Amino acid sequence: MSLYRIQPQIPKIKSTFYNVQLDIDKTTSFQGTAYIDKSWRINNAVSAITGVRGSWYHNGAKNYRHISPSASILYAPDKRFDISLSYSLRRQYLVQTGMSSINTPLEYWLSAGTYGVEPQLGHNLVLNTRYRLPNGAYSLSFEAYTKWLKNQTEYNGTIYSFIATEYDISSVLLHGKGHNYGFNLMLTKDKG
Repeated sequence: MSLYRIQPQIPKIKSTFYNVQLDIDKTTSFQGTAYIDKSWRINNAVSAITGVRGSWYHNGAKNYRHISPSASILYAPDKRFDISLSYSLRRQYLVQTGMSSINTPLEYWLSAGTYGVEPQLGHNLVLNTRYRLPNGAYSLSFEAYTKWLKNQTEYNGTIYSFIATEYDISSVLLHGKGHNYGFNLMLTKDKG
């Protein structure tokens, strides 16, 4: 169980021409998560893990309840080689965004259910293989992954958005989908 108290932005701008102090309400959110999984030995070379995560998120105005499954299958015919395929569905109720258009360390946290932000959703698929070299001192691994994302949130405002007489966070947020993919290649020293 987690408790969050978030106040997204409180910009204070003082200059010769402007004196702006915005008052933005804090949000209080609760999150609870439970996870259970089961390992399956199919035969000497094949095993699997299935799991499910239940989550509950409440921010005072909205409740979210979700079930997120995960599954992984591993084929390891001997001690030198293995290959696995994994899938998971993940949700994120806190969103981090900021001013990416300028080089400043301004980052903001927003809670799902506020300012038009919905829980982020990600379908993750990963293929991983590992080969241990004959001397046993090194192993080589390769991983390919893809992620389909939904309800991604990005801040589209500028530093001048704070000076606007009627600043509204909702008006400077973009919401959309995403797709990530890539691969990793790693040589690991296991001994010595």
